[in-house]
Amino acid sequence: GVPRRPVNIFKYDAAKNGIGAGVVHFMNIFIALQFAGREDPCPWYFVQILFDATVVVFANFIVLRLLERRIMAIWGIEIS
Repeated sequence: GVPRRPVNIFKYDAAKNGIGAGVVHFMNIFIALQFAGREDPCPWYFVQILFDATVVVFANFIVLRLLERRIMAIWGIEIS
């Protein structure tokens, strides 16, 4: 089929997602090392990944819904 977006846009999106995942990965490693001190940082890394995949995703969902409602109210958009 026909691509929904140009190939260059797809490449930029893929690169943005890859860079974002890399930044989060290294941030989680850094934080795990800080929490662990002289102990094994792997459990802290696991806790952070679990937290990111549950609590943070849910919080993002709630914030997105609140922003959507606010923006739709400002612009007078109604969805039936």
